[in-house]
Amino acid sequence: YVHAEHLHMMVHAYVSKWVKCNGDNSGPVQTGCGLCFLQKWAPLRYSLTSALVAVVYEKHFLSEASDVGEWAMGQLRYAFGDNPFRISYMIGVDGGGELRTPRKPHHRSSSCPPKDEGECSEGRSLCGACDSPWVLYGAMVGGPDETDCWNDDRANYVRNEVALDYNAPLPALLSWAATRTATTARSAIKLTPNHFLEFRQRLGECVLPPHDAGAQFSCPSGEATDDNPRCPFKYSPCKRK
Repeated sequence: YVHAEHLHMMVHAYVSKWVKCNGDNSGPVQTGCGLCFLQKWAPLRYSLTSALVAVVYEKHFLSEASDVGEWAMGQLRYAFGDNPFRISYMIGVDGGGELRTPRKPHHRSSSCPPKDEGECSEGRSLCGACDSPWVLYGAMVGGPDETDCWNDDRANYVRNEVALDYNAPLPALLSWAATRTATTARSAIKLTPNHFLEFRQRLGECVLPPHDAGAQFSCPSGEATDDNPRCPFKYSPCKRK
């Protein structure tokens, strides 16, 4: 690879596009609150995977100081709670109780009750108003929209689905972050749970979430609240009108 100059140039251009995050050449654009946003379907998978590519490139090919590492850390911090709603988009990782995490992911098994407690159906499980009966620890949901808006809507597979490629960059990226922050005052995220992991989740408040304006989901929509807004926002909460 070191001697394949054309490949080196392609990776350099890719990393530069993401670190700049200014929309050039149909590239990603930074939201008002700092997420490097490429497209609405699971934007965190793109920003975090690109962050991993960027830090590997920085380690092996950038000899001078750069802003690549700080950009990558910013994307990681955003995903783990450094955002306007103090939401960690990884289920069950709540910063020692300081952050909210998704409680209604678009995931069949975690949204179905035990067999002796009832059936697993679209009406009860997919469209149910209550929190999922099981905590899907460690799964990363898709993330917010381009206005930094997200709500805990199980029917919204665009933002609340989980998938292997959403989690794929995290083991290496978190390992990099741990070594980077070991000697600094500011850590990236707080991963260590301060309680015994309970996989059975309480039902919580059984309130239907609001669907996006114009969304055509089969499940009924609820009213917007401060914690569960209707998306998109008119403007990012990190920007004034």
